[in-house]
Amino acid sequence: MKRVVPITILALALGAITAPLASANIGDDPTYGGKGFKVSVMVNVTSDSGKIVQTGSRTISVPARCWWKQARAFDYESTDISSPEAFAKYVAENPLQGHAGAGNLSRPSNDEIIRVNAESKAGKAYRWYWVECADGLNALDEGYTTLGGTFMGQRIGMSFRAFLPGEVPEPLIAVENLADVLWDEAQKQIVAPTLDRNPKAANAGGAAVVNLPNWFWVTNPDESLADDGVLRLTASVPGTPVNMTLEATTGDVDISSVAGSNSCSVPRAKYSFGQGKSDDNACIVTFNQANAGWPVTATVNWTANWQGVDSAGAHEGTATLARSTTINVPVTEIQVQNR
Repeated sequence: MKRVVPITILALALGAITAPLASANIGDDPTYGGKGFKVSVMVNVTSDSGKIVQTGSRTISVPARCWWKQARAFDYESTDISSPEAFAKYVAENPLQGHAGAGNLSRPSNDEIIRVNAESKAGKAYRWYWVECADGLNALDEGYTTLGGTFMGQRIGMSFRAFLPGEVPEPLIAVENLADVLWDEAQKQIVAPTLDRNPKAANAGGAAVVNLPNWFWVTNPDESLADDGVLRLTASVPGTPVNMTLEATTGDVDISSVAGSNSCSVPRAKYSFGQGKSDDNACIVTFNQANAGWPVTATVNWTANWQGVDSAGAHEGTATLARSTTINVPVTEIQVQNR
């Protein structure tokens, strides 16, 4: 299961900018334990197609792998021990001994607890946090916390850290999840192509004509083809190693029917009919038989390839999308009488 995390995205038409770090705000969830908490993270995005990914700030959702959350006691889940005084009292009253003593390696040292307490009393607004991760993940293995020590060959990460306001690390985001979310966002804006055609025989109810070149063109290329059949996105999460690029391409636009079909490049699919324009540049379908209304389907197939980096290293992936629309095209024969 993916953990849903709201992210505020700043989408820019051209060029990346440097944004300040956003605070990681942890939201409420009915299940305690950090397996479904929500956080907010600032992401910078650049797009070369404003009609698909628009310029501006908005909130979308993406899963987090690990995050820091204000501390609570293990045995009393509702007990807030995030204040320096409460945390020091909790540690003193709950010593870990025997085999459980290995858990001390995940706790801060007494010297660190004393330091945080002293600076808190001097006016610094420290709070204690503990690290949580999605199921199956370990913060130490993810590089999100430091090594507390080793016990019987097992490496144990630090579970608790004290932070001042604004210093809590950003949640750990997997670049694959960010790519999924951005592609999902793009898919919502990519629509099916709409078509127009020519000729339309006036004396035959606007029908196309058998065995003549019939022009078809896409009337909404900005929304269905990202104008030129290519969509490029880049994204990064400030304060983390997460960054990625995504390029989606359409290939040809397929115009298909029982009586005639063609696959046309994006420039041909956008080439609308007009006086003096050449068939050589157009998307042409020649129908081989008449009908009161042939179903004609226009299909655009997208392939999105992305590459990115997160705390675990480099990753890449591929996604696909198909958008299609069908119109009925009456097709007539023109009879030429011999004299």
